[in-house]
Order: sequence, then C-alpha cells, then structure tokens
Amino acid sequence: MNHLLILNPQLILCIQFLFVVLILMPAMGLLSVSRNNFEGNKRLLWIAIIILLPIVGSILYVFIGRRQRLRKAF
Repeated sequence: MNHLLILNPQLILCIQFLFVVLILMPAMGLLSVSRNNFEGNKRLLWIAIIILLPIVGSILYVFIGRRQRLRKAF
C-alpha cells in the first residue's frame, strides 16, 4: 500500500504537463479573447469554442482567432 504514495519523477512530469494543457491553455485563451477586440459576435463565439472544447478551442484560437482580431490603434 505504501508504494502507491511514492511519486516517481515521470509521474510528476506527466501531472505537470496535464495541468498546463488542461488548465493553463484554456485560461490563457480566454484571457486573450477578453483583452482583444473582435468584429460583431466573434468574441462570444471564441469564448464558447474555448469553453466547450478547451484544448482544441485554445489551439484553434492561437492559429485562427488571433488573426481575426482587430488591430488596436496606437
């Protein structure tokens, strides 16, 4: 029973990777969507995609959504 409490380095690394993929990627995607301007209802669409499909939605936003945002005037 005690062998179940011992975490080997590979398991710790796997847990950290899952944390980044499952928690941080969608959170960063939602933060990015909320900070940028989009035309019409595209912001709500991207928020829905990231919430409903966290990993796929975050990856799609990085490759597609960031190009669709409006440029901020300096």
